[in-house]
Amino acid sequence: MPVAGDDGLLDAFDTTLRSGSFASQSFSGTGTLSITGGSLSNTLASSLGGLNLSGGAIGGTGSQTISGTLAWTGGSITGTGNTSTDILTISGANGKTLSGGRVLNAVNTTWSGNIAANNNAMAISGGSVFNSSGSFVDSNTFDSAITRGNGGGTFNNLGSFTKQSATTTTI
Repeated sequence: MPVAGDDGLLDAFDTTLRSGSFASQSFSGTGTLSITGGSLSNTLASSLGGLNLSGGAIGGTGSQTISGTLAWTGGSITGTGNTSTDILTISGANGKTLSGGRVLNAVNTTWSGNIAANNNAMAISGGSVFNSSGSFVDSNTFDSAITRGNGGGTFNNLGSFTKQSATTTTI
């Protein structure tokens, strides 16, 4: 993995970050990056073919563009840059955190997989913003929540929000 001042080239390879803390200028590739632990940050524009975030953190001051699916099952998206994706899937019982002033731009989002009321919650804090510009489908089978943490956060629904079960979503 890259160190500060480096540009990381992941190419078409699928790569997994399990532990450690890595800071780079940028990273790019057409493969999928899976983060199960540790952290990766960038200071310049970066791009990935796909991102699976199940633990740890991805962030930094640089932008991140995910051309395929961003699958978020746990962990944090942090820092002051922007993260953009056309397809965001949020699932699993683990909590998710958007923090540090990060702006998450998602076109089409599917949120599912909670196994009890209010697990699988999303916390938006530190002045972060979640922009949903297309369809946001909440198919959680139990009550779910998007909460504001320390420093506040914003959820902007600029498209459609569909709740598919007879439960409550608190925003």
